[in-house]
Amino acid sequence: MSIYKGFSTIDRDYGPYHLRDNVLIIRDFLNHLYIRKGEKLMNPNFGTIIWQSLFEPLTPALRTAITDDLNNLVAYDPRIKSLNRVVINDWSGGQGITLDIQIAFAATNEVANLSLVFDGENKSISVL
Repeated sequence: MSIYKGFSTIDRDYGPYHLRDNVLIIRDFLNHLYIRKGEKLMNPNFGTIIWQSLFEPLTPALRTAITDDLNNLVAYDPRIKSLNRVVINDWSGGQGITLDIQIAFAATNEVANLSLVFDGENKSISVL
């Protein structure tokens, strides 16, 4: 029996468009990553600083700021228990960053590993 049910046409050329459980939670998390901090109407603290951090030198302070930012984003979604691992690397000569993260789901204690590329030139997120 499904705990969560949702609908998405992202990354799908044809149906079914219904998402359930952990797949839905991951899609919602990825959708949150597309929102720049300060961009959401009536909630300027929501979103991520990653987009503003692209093309910047990936210093230890910036890595810490991105990790803290991701933890705040995870805390926003009660379906996600925790962010277990965050590895941040430079991508394509400073035109983007890669994230290797592991999230734990609250309802099932299962984990999901996500490898993401934030491409500053194309303004997109790719899931590897």
